[in-house]
Amino acid sequence: MIKTKHFWLLIVLLIFPAIAIAKAPQWVSQHPVSASDWWGIGVSPVSNPDHVNIAAKNAINEIAHQIYSNVQSRSFLGIQEVDYATHEVYRQQVLVNTQNYIEGLEVYGTYKDKNNYYVCYRLNKSEYERRIQAKSLEIANLGFDYLQKAQEALEKGNLVNANLNFAKGLEVVEPWLFLDLTYQNVNIPVALFNGYNSVFDGISLTLQENTMQADCFQPLNISIPVFVERNGTPLHNIPIKSLFIEGSGVVNEKVITNSYGKAVFTLTHIYSKAATQQIKFFIDKSFMQTIPQIYQEINAGKVLPEVLLTIKVNPNEINAFLYAKENLLPSCLHQVASVLANEHVTAVTDESKADMFVEISTTYKQQGFVQGDLGNLYEYSASLRLIFFDDKHNVLLTYPIEDLRVLVDENASQSQVKAQCTKDIMKRVRRELPNKLKHLITNRPARASLTER
Repeated sequence: MIKTKHFWLLIVLLIFPAIAIAKAPQWVSQHPVSASDWWGIGVSPVSNPDHVNIAAKNAINEIAHQIYSNVQSRSFLGIQEVDYATHEVYRQQVLVNTQNYIEGLEVYGTYKDKNNYYVCYRLNKSEYERRIQAKSLEIANLGFDYLQKAQEALEKGNLVNANLNFAKGLEVVEPWLFLDLTYQNVNIPVALFNGYNSVFDGISLTLQENTMQADCFQPLNISIPVFVERNGTPLHNIPIKSLFIEGSGVVNEKVITNSYGKAVFTLTHIYSKAATQQIKFFIDKSFMQTIPQIYQEINAGKVLPEVLLTIKVNPNEINAFLYAKENLLPSCLHQVASVLANEHVTAVTDESKADMFVEISTTYKQQGFVQGDLGNLYEYSASLRLIFFDDKHNVLLTYPIEDLRVLVDENASQSQVKAQCTKDIMKRVRRELPNKLKHLITNRPARASLTER
């Protein structure tokens, strides 16, 4: 019995050292190279609980880099010049997608020592090429379809649809940029990218007239046609916006071009008496919001064309005669005149020269007494009413401030009370009246006209 135990013990001692000193496969120290296969070696410390999966991912990533290097010269990034940021975004996506689409991998071997776990993958090049050829043709066909739709839309002057189809085509081919997506001798990703990148090239905005004359402070009805073309082709369904960059007035904020590439704006008021004023017309890029963010950023820095309309304003000041009906706060009269002057209304002392009459009424009265920890206050209510008339005594505007609460120290004099009431009243007037005056116009016919083309 004892001899039997010694026998088996001897066997274990002889075998265990053989296992412990087993040699590592050659591929652990010398990376395999062959013309028919791609090889990937992955390593991970055995101390990591997920060392098997990590090593496998590293091996697959190595094969993916080899495939990417092999096809780079004939892929999108090998042909198309892009800025560094765009190149890096696409390069990372290409590497990730190359890994995700690797099929036909074979585990050639594994090995573990006391520190690391190793795995070796092999991918047959011919088998891989066979698998991706069908996928390349499928993706190239889809991309080519979007490319044709985009080019046809451009020929018809539909920039919005062209832009959208270029972007959708790029979205389709983007996950497969590691493939050779050539169809009918056209590199589809390159054609889509160049088309999308140049979709705004050759666009022009023009006016029938770049300079016009008009009266301020009067109702207007001036048509301003803006024409939008791309290399001579009218563009329809393009949103055009307007903005007063000098002076102020009312014109359509946004108009969509019709089938002839024309957007007709209407100028209805000019609220500034500045001798020269300008309106800028430009393309509204909001239609790009339906496009994925990465493609919006490609064209985000594009400087789109714009056009300026210069308006020569005929001298046409509004003269106003101010008078008080009831004026318990007399300082308000002079301060209201200053507010009107800031809004291009000139106060005159001769009624015969007035285009407009402004009646002002101001009152104040004590309402109560307020006790406080820091001192006692008297409570007053202050009111102001402005009535604007034209020279035919028609009421143009009524602007009231009723019973505004004003608190005054109990020891304040009457002049101090009036001053505080005037201050609080005029604070409201300066904030509210200018906006109302923009819509205050005189009833004189407009002299300007601009015929549509």
